[in-house]
Amino acid sequence: MIDNYNHFMGSVDIANQLREYYSIQLPVRKIWMPLFFWLLDTTIINSYLILKQSDKNIKQKDFRVKLV
Repeated sequence: MIDNYNHFMGSVDIANQLREYYSIQLPVRKIWMPLFFWLLDTTIINSYLILKQSDKNIKQKDFRVKLV
């Protein structure tokens, strides 16, 4: 059962793991700010994963530096 989960889980756990490495989440009091940071993190991770699929060998940190 665990092997099937790991094989067919898709990219959800991988994306969460990548997002935790270089998260831009900041402690704020506004209600909409955490949602904005989560959407920004998700967009950056999805862009990175799309780039990785095109056979580009780039690390996430290098990708983020080039993005900035």
